[in-house]
Amino acid sequence: MKKVIIFGAKDLGRCLYEKIHKHFEVLFFVDNGNPPFEVDLPVYRPNILPQTEFDLIYIASAHGCNAIYHQLVDELHIPAFKINKVWGESHIEEKIIPTRIRFLEDLAEHCYQHHIEGSCAEVGVCTGAFSAEINRVFSDRTLYLFDTFDGFDSRDLEVERAMNSNYPAIDTWIQDGQCLDFRSACAENVIKRLPFPDKAVIKQGFFPQTFDLDRSITFSFVNLDTDLYQPIKDGLEIFYPRMTRGGVILVHDYYSMLFGVTRAVNEFVEKYHVPILPIGDYKSIAIVKV
Repeated sequence: MKKVIIFGAKDLGRCLYEKIHKHFEVLFFVDNGNPPFEVDLPVYRPNILPQTEFDLIYIASAHGCNAIYHQLVDELHIPAFKINKVWGESHIEEKIIPTRIRFLEDLAEHCYQHHIEGSCAEVGVCTGAFSAEINRVFSDRTLYLFDTFDGFDSRDLEVERAMNSNYPAIDTWIQDGQCLDFRSACAENVIKRLPFPDKAVIKQGFFPQTFDLDRSITFSFVNLDTDLYQPIKDGLEIFYPRMTRGGVILVHDYYSMLFGVTRAVNEFVEKYHVPILPIGDYKSIAIVKV
């Protein structure tokens, strides 16, 4: 079992520990400051690293990711091959969005070239930024957009709280305004930003109750971006059987603090033995219909 260290003992570090401690021997945390809460392992200053034998160090900080990397390499002389920046960089939005869009563009071209037919869908539309990109690159295909357009549904939140005792308090996350976009999103504004609005079908309400599509409708691309376990689980179970062979379900936030998303995907993969692939945006996983 690999011996690893987590650099960053705040929220990102704690969440990373919950994700990896069953697969790696996590020795301890290091941090340049004082953690705001207790963690399950000792927290040391970084100067302990040159005297420690380990296989890998994870950087668990978003905005401090590059500075920590240079601290490790330039000041502490840690070999670069022992440093993993993916977890920290997965929470820097400016790195994520362009990569997702490029993946979507390449996938659309692939679908057209290889005659992978089917409609498109997104569950978790928010303000429609990614919906507009799907609509742009799949301009001749119907795009079904599923969302409450009223924030998280209480039924999904209850499931999340019950299954994630170590989940960063989602109530605090909501109340602190980090998902105000969810609350301010509305179907009318989403339609306005679409380049081909006539191809969009809004399905507003609680998913999966809003999934009432004819059985003949198949899909070439689906984006699941709901942040929570239950709608990701439901989305995978509903859409995968309807995917055209070679079609892709993209699940956002697989590599993030959102434990429920990761759990839903892992359970689905284990149950059906389907292939998954990271797309290089530090957050998303692609599930290919075989």
